[in-house]
Amino acid sequence: MSIADPAPFTDEPHAPQSPETTDDRFVPKPVTPQEQADFNYWTKSFKYLLNIGLTEAEKQEYQEFADRKFYFAKKERCEKWRNQALKTCAETSLLIY
Repeated sequence: MSIADPAPFTDEPHAPQSPETTDDRFVPKPVTPQEQADFNYWTKSFKYLLNIGLTEAEKQEYQEFADRKFYFAKKERCEKWRNQALKTCAETSLLIY
């Protein structure tokens, strides 16, 4: 083992031996706008849940956004269940008509 070799049994990353060899594990990948938006939504959600780091205006804005988002999700799920019940259950169709 020469002096230039890294010490055995260490988990520290070492520099590439030549310019031709690169280690992709340590190169940060560019962040897409969608990934940034997802991260911002995630952090704002946890800030809201933990009640830290948001002003009253930001809390109100997040609450309005969440209400709109979950209203449409619940509406779609309800319509899906209604349509499925109408297709598969004769009693339900008799009650409706």
